[in-house]
Amino acid sequence: MNKAFTLIEILIAIFVLSAAILSAFALFSLTLKGNVSSKNLTLANNLAQAKIEESISFSYDDLINIPRQSYNNDFDWQITIELMTIIDNELQTTETDQGLKKITATIYWQEKGTEKNKSLNMLKARH
Repeated sequence: MNKAFTLIEILIAIFVLSAAILSAFALFSLTLKGNVSSKNLTLANNLAQAKIEESISFSYDDLINIPRQSYNNDFDWQITIELMTIIDNELQTTETDQGLKKITATIYWQEKGTEKNKSLNMLKARH
């Protein structure tokens, strides 16, 4: 009985190992892309929260729209202020100031060649 490996057995073993290694690299690449997306969304969410908190620190009358601006060359942000009212227990926009404003912080960034965005809202009432 011959205890040596044949050339075909060695080639099959190399093929199986190569397939396993390539699969592991593909999975690693997908995981890295998912981590980048998660990181960007987390950073955008944190920046939006910071901009909301910064905005609500202003007095009601000082709340104004802030046009899109760059943050750290990776993200852009803007603040939008809308006049709101409550009709039949529903929040609706209005043209006249009735003592309620909606602050919207929107964060923009590029990912895989497309623009992504994340928005957070907060209401502020006149005291």
